[in-house]
Amino acid sequence: MSTRPLLADPRPQPHIAEPVDESAKLREELRDLREEFEDFKEGVERERNQLGAMLHSLRIIFNAGADSATIPTAEAPGQPISSAAYEAWKRRLSPACAKVIDALLTMPMSATQLKKYCSLGYSTVTAALGTLRANSLLDRAGDRYTLKRL
Repeated sequence: MSTRPLLADPRPQPHIAEPVDESAKLREELRDLREEFEDFKEGVERERNQLGAMLHSLRIIFNAGADSATIPTAEAPGQPISSAAYEAWKRRLSPACAKVIDALLTMPMSATQLKKYCSLGYSTVTAALGTLRANSLLDRAGDRYTLKRL
């Protein structure tokens, strides 16, 4: 008997799958993801343009009364308060009152919310609210303040 090793193994070998080129597979997946992302970006841009056009139209509709010669004195409930009605008050009152009016034109707020939203001190906000109340410009429901319709 020979002690030399055999060059070929006579036993049958199990089927070995061919090596997969991992980098090619990842490149293909990345290319697919980039295509999907570009499609997504285009869709978002289209929707953004549509929403921008709608917003522009809404601004025209709701600000139409402010540009006309006769400004209606009473607006329908649920409609936004016209900022044009408060422009004279904002010019006449302190800058803090003007900031509070601008904030309340967006939504009803509490004094604490107004302090944060307007970046004013609490005493400045309460003084501004007092001035607005003294001029009959505010309504109050609980801790929330709203502007009266002029």
